[in-house]
Formats: sequence, structure tokens, C-alpha cells
Amino acid sequence: MMQVKIAGSAAEALGMLAKAAGYASKEEADRVLQESGGHVYPEEVEEITEDEYNAVEALLAAGYSDQGDALRDYREAVDVGDTWMLDTIVYGSLDEWKGLTLTEFNQALSNANHDPFPAFETSVETDAAYDSAWKRLQKEIAAEMADAAYQEHNKREIREGLEAHGRDEFNRSNEEA
Repeated sequence: MMQVKIAGSAAEALGMLAKAAGYASKEEADRVLQESGGHVYPEEVEEITEDEYNAVEALLAAGYSDQGDALRDYREAVDVGDTWMLDTIVYGSLDEWKGLTLTEFNQALSNANHDPFPAFETSVETDAAYDSAWKRLQKEIAAEMADAAYQEHNKREIREGLEAHGRDEFNRSNEEA
């Protein structure tokens, strides 16, 4: 689900538009516009989630100089965390992860030996990968629970159908006698 940030003022809206166009701030956009003689066309305007926006801001504060690189690295970390968790479940066992709290889960990731969790250059990327792995685990647990409930429902329907069919056959045979 995409989060939308709403500007509180016209100045804030201009700043948000500048950032959406790939500039660090409205001031940078104004400077580039002035230096170019008033003709600046951004190559691409991309919608990002609030989490991505916050991560890009944190990565810029941590030393990244380009928003595009920061966003790319953040998304890559999210993808790596999700893929690592899915592979671990598919080629291992969901049961060993089920009962963990978030704190225990993060500790287990940092201690993973047989298939070490990937390392990242910044804590922002590491946190993104951990969060993504946690979300994947929660999705897989929910899917397993839904499947178990569905299977139980089917078994109950079959059992009830057989019982009803058996009773009908018993009633019919008694009526014929």
C-alpha cells in the first residue's frame, strides 16, 4: 500500500516536487533551473512510498550523494531480504522461524551460519533487508495458516457430506424394508 505525504504549504509542496524530480531540495532545483537558463526537464519522475522516501533521506544523511543510487540500493536491500527469507523457507523449514519475536528473528538473522544473511554497507540497507525478510516470514506464516484452515474446512465438508449421504442411504433402505 502506497503512503502519500501531503504538503502543509506551497513551499513544502515545491520542495516535494523538487525531490520527486530527483533534486535534493527545492533550492537545488532552483539553482539548476537558473544555471540552465530555465529549461530543465527531469528524465523520470517516479512515485515512491513513504518508507522509500525516509530511507533515501537517511541514506543521503549517511553520505550518499545521489538520490537515485540511494533509492536503488534501498530497493535492492528490500529485495535481497525478501528473497533470502523465501529461499530459506523453501529450502529449509518454516517451522523453525514461526515462534520467533521480531527481536529473536533479527538475532537469528545476524547469527545465520548455513546461509549467512547478506551484509550491507549501511544500517539503513541492513534494516530494510531485515524488515523485508520479517514481512516475507509473516506472509508465509499467514499463507500456511490460511491453507491449513482451508484444508480443515474441506475435510469437514467431506465428512459432513459422507455422514449425510450415509444417513440418506440408511433411511432409504429402512423405508424399502
